[in-house]
Amino acid sequence: MTKKTLIVLVTVAFAILTIAFWRQVSISLTQGEAGYADRLTQKVNVLVLLDLSNRIDPRLHPYQAERDLKIVRTIFNWFERRVKQSLYVHARDRFQIIIAPQPTDYQALLFRNADNLVIDGQTLASRGKPRFDKAKQDLFFSLNDIYKQACNSKQFVGADIWIFFRDQLPDLIDPQARNILFILTDGYLDFNASIQYQRPHQGNLTTYMEVAKYRNLKNWQERFNREPIGLLPLTEKFTNLEIMLLEVNLRDIRDRAILERYWFDWFNRMGVRKFALRLSDYSVENTRYAIQNFLAHQ
Repeated sequence: MTKKTLIVLVTVAFAILTIAFWRQVSISLTQGEAGYADRLTQKVNVLVLLDLSNRIDPRLHPYQAERDLKIVRTIFNWFERRVKQSLYVHARDRFQIIIAPQPTDYQALLFRNADNLVIDGQTLASRGKPRFDKAKQDLFFSLNDIYKQACNSKQFVGADIWIFFRDQLPDLIDPQARNILFILTDGYLDFNASIQYQRPHQGNLTTYMEVAKYRNLKNWQERFNREPIGLLPLTEKFTNLEIMLLEVNLRDIRDRAILERYWFDWFNRMGVRKFALRLSDYSVENTRYAIQNFLAHQ
């Protein structure tokens, strides 16, 4: 084989390898773009449930309202990025803030601002960015106003998350979307004694928690395993729902495992597909990272 022939063969082989390499790169990029497009075109329904009980009482927890507002904005920023990536006119995602049912002395304010706490990308799509920006402004103005009134309230009663699941949540689930529910709560579902023992229950399955009752029992886990103890599950199944509990604030270091058992057993019994519980952290930045990580993994 002459030197000239060898050079030609090497050149041809190199050209073939180069073509094959760039073809594979093109396929990988196309698959990556398709995967990204699939994630973006899948409709997302984001729900934020707020517990405005005494957990936000400024005399007890002076910075909780401020923390809540920062966390809501973190969740909204993720929603807004998706709307921007859809160029506004193709947006289909939905974002809604709900106040957990509870007696308040500012009910009129809640009714007046209810519509401002919902942003439906599909409804706003035809009006583009200016209408979205106005809806965003209205949402946070109303939210700040509600927190201001709630913090000044003279009536702090336990937020009824169980009733929300029974009466409101089924109508808020979109069967065609990825449904994500964030619950900002201290994690304790309890009420004063006069209310608590009038609430629905079936034996040891209740619509409230008795964390203090089990806190000092060394065998509390055995009792939960042996008896049907916990929150009363609903007949409704939430198989197309992801839940993240945020800002859980322990009253006692022993409570974490008990709270997780209450919440996680309840979610499992109702078929919730994914859930997480996060304790309140000194750094809101750490909470922000946890939210982003939760959203990134379906």
